[in-house]
Amino acid sequence: MTYATAGDVYALLPNIGSLSDLTSAQVLEVFIKPAEAEMNAKLSKYYTVPVTGTVPLLQAISTEIAIYRALTLRVFTASMLKESAWPDRYKRAHEMLDELANGKWNLVDSAGVVVAGRAGFATAHSNTMDYLPTFHEGGVAEDQVKDPEKNDDLLSERDLIS
Repeated sequence: MTYATAGDVYALLPNIGSLSDLTSAQVLEVFIKPAEAEMNAKLSKYYTVPVTGTVPLLQAISTEIAIYRALTLRVFTASMLKESAWPDRYKRAHEMLDELANGKWNLVDSAGVVVAGRAGFATAHSNTMDYLPTFHEGGVAEDQVKDPEKNDDLLSERDLIS
């Protein structure tokens, strides 16, 4: 099962066929399947993979990554790539994938149903988890550090500074 198809790639970038001699089978085997293997490796942190059913966001991410792979490996020169929007699209696709893999977004299938996370898995979040830790294992009191951004953000949330 794949999230995207060669048809999705051709629909998003119709001229890819005229830019290269890629067949649909090559698009699937050489570009889509490796992209989705990478996606599944990240998504397995939170979901049972491959995710079943039609999930438009995974289809879109897979298509974007596969196109970028095809363009960089078969079509674009370094200067063409630099002038293209595709590096930014690729980066955004990976950012979305990372957010999905970390449970920050819900996956929704084509029927609008939220895809359940992996059974037996729970995440714990705190309002300070994105800051440098104040305490760490093996450290002594002198090694403790306070993240200045954490202090400022917490004070700002409490309306104690502007």
